[in-house]
Amino acid sequence: MPKAPAQKRKRVAATSESEIQAAIREHDFLAPVFAQYPIEVASAQGVWLTSSRGERVLDLYGGHAVAGLGYGHPAWTAALARQAEACQFQSNAVAMRIRAQAARRLVRFSRLPFASAFLVNSGAEANENALKVALRMTGRAHVAAIEGGFHGRTAAAGAVTWGAREKWYGFPRTPFDVSFIPRGDRAAIDAQVTRDTAAVIVEPVQGLAGAVELGAPFLASLRARCDEVGALLIFDEVQCGVGRTGEPFAANLYGVRPDMLTTAKALGNGFPCAALLFSPLVAASLKPEFLGTTFGGGPLACAAIAAVIAAIKSERLLERVRRIGAYIRQTCIVGPVIAHQGAGLHPPRERNPGGAPRVLHPHRHGQRPAHPAPAARVHSRGAARRHAARCAARSAPMKRFVDLADFEREEVLSLLELARRLEKQPEPRALAGRILALLFLNPSLRTLASFQAAMARLGGNSFVINPGRGSWQLETRPGVVMDGAAAEHVREGIPALASYCDALGIRAFAEGKDLASDLAETTFNAMASLTEKPLINLESALNHPCQALADWKTLDDLAVPRAGRFVLSWAWHPRPLPLAVPAAALHMAALRGMEVIVLRPEGFALPPVVMERARQAAARSGGSVRESAEREEALDGADVLYVKEWAATERYGDAEADARLRSALRGWCVRNDWFTRAAPECRLMHCLPVRRNSAIADEALDSARSVVQREAANRLPVQMAVLHQMLRS
Repeated sequence: MPKAPAQKRKRVAATSESEIQAAIREHDFLAPVFAQYPIEVASAQGVWLTSSRGERVLDLYGGHAVAGLGYGHPAWTAALARQAEACQFQSNAVAMRIRAQAARRLVRFSRLPFASAFLVNSGAEANENALKVALRMTGRAHVAAIEGGFHGRTAAAGAVTWGAREKWYGFPRTPFDVSFIPRGDRAAIDAQVTRDTAAVIVEPVQGLAGAVELGAPFLASLRARCDEVGALLIFDEVQCGVGRTGEPFAANLYGVRPDMLTTAKALGNGFPCAALLFSPLVAASLKPEFLGTTFGGGPLACAAIAAVIAAIKSERLLERVRRIGAYIRQTCIVGPVIAHQGAGLHPPRERNPGGAPRVLHPHRHGQRPAHPAPAARVHSRGAARRHAARCAARSAPMKRFVDLADFEREEVLSLLELARRLEKQPEPRALAGRILALLFLNPSLRTLASFQAAMARLGGNSFVINPGRGSWQLETRPGVVMDGAAAEHVREGIPALASYCDALGIRAFAEGKDLASDLAETTFNAMASLTEKPLINLESALNHPCQALADWKTLDDLAVPRAGRFVLSWAWHPRPLPLAVPAAALHMAALRGMEVIVLRPEGFALPPVVMERARQAAARSGGSVRESAEREEALDGADVLYVKEWAATERYGDAEADARLRSALRGWCVRNDWFTRAAPECRLMHCLPVRRNSAIADEALDSARSVVQREAANRLPVQMAVLHQMLRS
């Protein structure tokens, strides 16, 4: 067979050794898939980077929202070192205390009604598993996502990422059907989320899209529609979670409860880790071997998670995020910057089109000038410190007063100081022209009268709506067929009311049927999500912040020691009453720094989530929280006996079982002999109304130690302070 003609080979020029070494140094054997900033980092400490050329650079990037505690944080570094020395790795087939501790701390840190956590390696892995759980649990094959959202680069996570298929997806097909809802388009939700939809996945604050807040009304509409059609709601808080918005998660900020929540990035402060949090309903559907991971939940990752959460709490970083975030919004509208968006310390700037030119970061992780400076430096450290001090001195107007836990202790003390000032000098023109709307779905005496009086004392006006008594009866349930007494739904009624006022107060008691729903504040949060106006909680299923603030002022007025013993005691009542006041009083006393004892009979323990939140508040303030069923022991040396009636949590929603349990407890009526071992000046407190000789006997209620009327009177000045802080321009 004849030989094929020889092909003329192209001659390749020889490459010098120096050129080869230069290429190695430049690419360092890494796949060429990342464009990079013009800086090589050699080391870092705090918020400062040091380049290989010795430049010191202020880092506002944090490794793309990862180094939330900064670099070289001593407690984080020490925790990793201790765990590395103890045991650097063991699989999930072997129990480890550090893994259980990390999951417990994360679930409790969330302040959301989650039951458990699945620990993994990355945000994309967390989202993959969340989608898998939703698809399997519902048996459906469609997922709705939001335009502009980013959820990861893996098969399922990439499928729900906006624009991925056109740009980089690479897989021949998606593993399920996907549709995208336009951002903020509440009308489109019903069309996109149907009974074929397994889940809706959403970033409450979209990261790579430019820190775009989707807002409470839109998120609440997603929640309501998911409830209507049986779909699961997944919050992707990989970037906006772990304190970045000034709350543990954006779900807390917007008051919307997801079925699953994913988080990563700042969770480990740079150590690779992520988590998927499950609601009780979803957690109950999980079975062994349905989910799995080798490195997820490794002991080093868990040590990092536990250290991050501990630092956020001990250093009060959520408060700092809120304060600095507010300062940026107030002061940094300068030069080409015309506005801000985002939440907390997730605030990109919006530039005037005539400002400096911009190009996208190579991975769309942010934006930077077309010709960046070699380093971004603070030239005067003294000036920077003075600038930060001015930042801390400013306070943002109060947007919502729904939970005392939303405020740090110092903020509460500041509000109480304002209340004392307004009590003496009411400022009768402070709120001239302002209108407060008060929506009472449940009866009231003190709350109604004191808010009307407070508004009048400050020169404003108010109007009251009692549904069904002079106005339409309102329906609060989502997706209900309205063929009963209610003529109007809150989804129409509340936006209408909000359009007539400058601030809105809502009173909506617990339904007393579903403990999980009441703990999640389902009804109140659904209504709160329907307005952007300043909002006041006039008592909800689990909270009464106005009463708690008045109680704190009463304790201060009477010079009750900050570290004194505060006994919150259950008392008998013929009916199961809500948990709002006992939960609020418990948290108030813990945040004040007191030694708090919850005295209650068996079966009437407050829910674990309520107790844990109080313990966290006590830990920040130097107090303590415990429970007891022994009256003499609890009241020994007590400075305060706060009496309140509440339902049997072990029989919640079962009126007959609750009645049987309390039938033998008529002796839990406070009389003078309760105070035999208490401190001589022990005060008797109750929020009112109180049933005489059922909860408290006449002899105690009419005694000198009773301060119930002082508590009631203090509702006026503290609510004046709330309104002043909220509405004074």
